[in-house]
Amino acid sequence: MTNGGIMDDFWEGIKWFKPEEFMCKHLMPGVCEHKGEDMMSHEFVRRLDFIREEFGKPLIVTSGFRCEKYDRSIGGKGNHPKGDAGDLLVAKGEDMYLFIDICHRAKIARIMVYKSKPHIHIDMIVNKPEGLFVL
Repeated sequence: MTNGGIMDDFWEGIKWFKPEEFMCKHLMPGVCEHKGEDMMSHEFVRRLDFIREEFGKPLIVTSGFRCEKYDRSIGGKGNHPKGDAGDLLVAKGEDMYLFIDICHRAKIARIMVYKSKPHIHIDMIVNKPEGLFVL
């Protein structure tokens, strides 16, 4: 949001990320009514900002907020539409281990490392199994 509202104040306190990075990738007229940057959990984005600060290297958000329709269309499990999840590009190897350690310190509930995908999924979704998962 760039209309001088409450969200502007929130994003001004975020050092490493911009609202646009969290927009739904399904920006089609009549399908996705909102962009999603205003749907992200403030607490999740704050923790992600902490992770980036500690990590000391850029983190590229490949998926932040997703509208429910888009999430279903790509086989998502409903984490991203809640605004408490993100997919980030993190190099496998030492960087990945450092990233995971920082996520634990930031109290990220779930970390999913995919063998066949370049990104790592993190979320703070309640009522789902917590921990590190390699899929």
